[in-house]
Amino acid sequence: MRLPENTQIRGALFYVDGLEKDVFFADKRTQQAVILNIISIVEAAEAIAESW
Repeated sequence: MRLPENTQIRGALFYVDGLEKDVFFADKRTQQAVILNIISIVEAAEAIAESW
């Protein structure tokens, strides 16, 4: 599946691309960045579900 250039999914994947799991878990800043992208994804999904 090809994603548009500016998506929250692409953003979350960008932050973890090439990181080893232990490096990710040691880096709180990267964790927060990924979490914020996931929150945005969930909010968008909720908005779609509500309007459906």
